[in-house]
Amino acid sequence: MSEIVGIARQKIHPDKLEEFKRLAAECMRSAREKDTGTLQDDFY
Repeated sequence: MSEIVGIARQKIHPDKLEEFKRLAAECMRSAREKDTGTLQDDFY
């Protein structure tokens, strides 16, 4: 089995935090539905 690891660092402006949370949840929902091989998603 092959493994791909990606790390992205982002600065989220305080006035955009809620928008980021919404978009992050949408991305995770899409990954669960369309990419059943995803082992882990983390946001810190």
